[in-house]
Amino acid sequence: MTERKDYRAGLKPPKFGLAALFFMIAMLGASFAAIKFFGGHAAIGVVVMLLAVAAHVVGTAIGKKLRDSGNRPLPNADGELPEYAQRELTDDDFAPSTRLSRHDSMGRATFVLIAIGAILSAAVGAILFLFVYWEKAEIWNIGAGALAFAILGGIATFAGVGFLRASIGAVSQASSDIRKRR
Repeated sequence: MTERKDYRAGLKPPKFGLAALFFMIAMLGASFAAIKFFGGHAAIGVVVMLLAVAAHVVGTAIGKKLRDSGNRPLPNADGELPEYAQRELTDDDFAPSTRLSRHDSMGRATFVLIAIGAILSAAVGAILFLFVYWEKAEIWNIGAGALAFAILGGIATFAGVGFLRASIGAVSQASSDIRKRR
């Protein structure tokens, strides 16, 4: 079997110039100054956030380069482009779109579940606050703890319900496609 030659341009190795080196040294010095000024925990939190943003930007740049280089087809063993690369692509050349690509309402049941999750989380937050700070418990403190737990519980419930709903929809569509093919 003949080996196919890949003539697509790959990723070039990263190049660091003197300006980039000085920038990294300056950022390291700034992070040391932030640790001294704000304390360790706050400065490390800021550094982690900045690293997350930098990783996102770098990942986007690498992904764009890989996407651009991956759009070119490989030639056959004869050295010619495959048949699909020589003609205009039609809708039949692609897989059918799934239900996940549609944007539709989450429904009333989802909002009810999110409200129940937020209310239960608020109750847990208030009870937890009462147990931890029994001597200093005031209505404002209990309310702030309950509100914080309600917000976090609502977000967690929304994420869980959305993931479960998408998973059930994907499995049901995949299983119905399998049944249609038989």
